[in-house]
Amino acid sequence: MNHQLLTVLFVFTIATGAVDSEQWLEPKYTWNVAEGKPTMQSSNYYGYNKGFSNLAVDGNPDDDWYHGSCTHTRNDVRAWWMVDLQATYTIYSVKVVNCRNSAPSRLSNFKIEVSNNMVNWILCHHQTGGLSSAWELYYCQASVSGRYVRIQLQGQNYLTLCEVEVNVHNA
Repeated sequence: MNHQLLTVLFVFTIATGAVDSEQWLEPKYTWNVAEGKPTMQSSNYYGYNKGFSNLAVDGNPDDDWYHGSCTHTRNDVRAWWMVDLQATYTIYSVKVVNCRNSAPSRLSNFKIEVSNNMVNWILCHHQTGGLSSAWELYYCQASVSGRYVRIQLQGQNYLTLCEVEVNVHNA
């Protein structure tokens, strides 16, 4: 199919209302509200002077552990990482950058959850398998609002994250 025909089909589909343009189109503007915000994690991996929780929101998406921009917990049961957004937002999506050289398969079977009080958590997304690429963008299943965003493994393993973005959009 050539480009002109695809363009005509797209315009026709939108013009005739075959696709609800409000549901189909991405929001015009999204922004990351997590960068530079306070973080914490279930533990810090000992033996290295790196791997601290704040590295997931440093604005550096480098997925190489040896470059010093990734978090790392110990081999915890239900290891977790959390960011305090310092205000309540309706979360649109969460981008997670995995570590490519620190057993990338470790980041599997995890939940992304949102809370206002760090006690009651609302599910944004449950990833049952591993990531299919170096990073994934997870859309919350419904309008989820909160101040805290947590990524938590469902089994026992190390949790290593190289960047986390919490994206919101204008109403």
